[in-house]
Amino acid sequence: MLSSAQGHVVNIIEIFEQRAASSSKSVDEERTAQVTRDGLARLGQPEDVAALALFLCGEGARHIQGTAIAVDGGGTAGLY
Repeated sequence: MLSSAQGHVVNIIEIFEQRAASSSKSVDEERTAQVTRDGLARLGQPEDVAALALFLCGEGARHIQGTAIAVDGGGTAGLY
């Protein structure tokens, strides 16, 4: 369970950027490759993260406590 030094239980939204620093590809080429690799039809947008944050603040998330949720379009699927 994730908690602060004061004992507050927290949820974490993990946002991943998977761009390789040593690649010779342009950022656009790398992002296109990421979308293809992850099986997505589009790149993630700030609104995707905002939607999760709003959900976590609402009644629907009242039983979600002390966890980390990855917003990465499935990029880390299978790693946990």
